[in-house]
Amino acid sequence: MTAQTSTHEAAGLVYDVSGAGPPLVLLHGLGSSSKAFAAVVPGLAEHFTTYSLDLPGHGRSPLPDDLVDDISPGDLAAAVGRWMDALGIDRTHVAGNSMGGWVALELAADGRALSVTALCPAGLWEPIRRRSPLMDINRGFARLTRPAIPVLSRSPLARAIGFRHTVERPEMLTPEITATAVRDLIAAEAYDAAHDGMVNRSFDRSDKVPDDVPVVIAFGDHDRIIPAIAGRERDHSPVHARWITLERCGHVPMWDVPAETVALIRSTSRV
Repeated sequence: MTAQTSTHEAAGLVYDVSGAGPPLVLLHGLGSSSKAFAAVVPGLAEHFTTYSLDLPGHGRSPLPDDLVDDISPGDLAAAVGRWMDALGIDRTHVAGNSMGGWVALELAADGRALSVTALCPAGLWEPIRRRSPLMDINRGFARLTRPAIPVLSRSPLARAIGFRHTVERPEMLTPEITATAVRDLIAAEAYDAAHDGMVNRSFDRSDKVPDDVPVVIAFGDHDRIIPAIAGRERDHSPVHARWITLERCGHVPMWDVPAETVALIRSTSRV
């Protein structure tokens, strides 16, 4: 099933719109793009108007002059807030992965969220002192293999090796998802600034998230990017947040367990 999609730009952000129903904003992770949600948009578009955003300096969205160094998740949330204002959206359901999950929580603290589904979110830690070495390794590997992307993306073995830190079910990756993810990671203008923007910070505004905004925190049981030992401090999440574990899942649930991801977002938003 393919959702009818149109592409637009507002407040400096490029986004894709699909479906009909209450608004749902989808926020990708560091070095990714709106295309990370491609596998789940058709299912979500049956119930929501989905807005798949390219965050500043990612995907098709340019890096604005005032966001060139040390871009925090709060800065990204402010950019999404300006985009919402441009579209006349006061509050929206939000689902975000990794860095996008942190941005989703910031939006909730800003009073802009109807519900939050945070998929393997960053920021639920004591302030980290350095960048994620696995993310930098993944980007270095992507750059190294750039000339061979068309060939490697079609190889199940290459997909399994190249995404071993990110997914638990490499058989779920398609050549299209693989090639797009690698190209997005290489091309992300804001990669370094947004990566640096998470260092020495954590999500510290949980007390600002209204009690009547449903929040679900979902981590894969094999998430190697954000390990349980250091990256999942419940004290940093809203008190009323529901925590769940996704089985046989890595850091990107939209790739490993797309059907479960759609069901989880619907359950959180009660749509």
